[in-house]
Amino acid sequence: MVRDKFDELARKNADELISLYKKAIKEHNLNDIEIKEVKEDYDLWEDPIWQYL
Repeated sequence: MVRDKFDELARKNADELISLYKKAIKEHNLNDIEIKEVKEDYDLWEDPIWQYL
């Protein structure tokens, strides 16, 4: 059921997805909030390569 919905959405392009998103916000009176992107620096010391050296 959920898998089918995700498969259906995966077949749509970005413009179609944005359109569906905006329509859902209007129809269901949802709050449009900004997505916060977490950025982390790569820690070389945690790299698995050190296990092999």
